[in-house]
Amino acid sequence: KIKSARVIFHQLATLYGVSMEPELVEIFVGTSNWTKSTWDVNTNLLRNTSEAMAAIFGGCNALAVGTHD
Repeated sequence: KIKSARVIFHQLATLYGVSMEPELVEIFVGTSNWTKSTWDVNTNLLRNTSEAMAAIFGGCNALAVGTHD
C-alpha cells in the first residue's frame, strides 16, 4: 500500500504540473492499536514486528512502533 501511495502521489503531482520524484515523498507510518490483544503480550509483540517489517519493506521513511502491552 505504501509503494502504491507513493506512485499515485507522483502521478497526481505530474497531472498538476509539479515535477517531483517519487522517492522524495516522505511517508510516516505507525503500528495499529486495534489489532492488539488485551490478554496476550507475546502475540502483540509478534503483531508489532510483522506490521513494522511490512512498513519497512513497503518503503516508509519513518516508523513509530506502539507498545506491546
